[in-house]
Amino acid sequence: MKKIIILLVVIVVLSSCNNFGGYIVEYELTGDATDVTVEYTPEEGIYATEVVTLPWSKEIYVRAGTRIRLHAMNAGTGTMYAVIYYKPDTRTMIYRSTHDSEDIRIQGIIR
Repeated sequence: MKKIIILLVVIVVLSSCNNFGGYIVEYELTGDATDVTVEYTPEEGIYATEVVTLPWSKEIYVRAGTRIRLHAMNAGTGTMYAVIYYKPDTRTMIYRSTHDSEDIRIQGIIR
């Protein structure tokens, strides 16, 4: 019985650690574009694709050494601007697009 209680306590503690020693990263697209295809690195590390309207954002948890990538393609009209934040609670910008564009690619490695 004591082993079961210890096991349950360990499970509860581990499940409360939502990022398991990793880091929070937030992808953000702003602007007035209405038909944007976004490719990004999700938590699993395989590229994900979504068709979105702006503004759009996605939070993920990653470990140090993870390569992250955001590729936004504007198939419609309007402008867009991309930023990747590290630890969104402090809003530390780590990568950003330098100008509005129909095709934005930003990437980096979380250290």
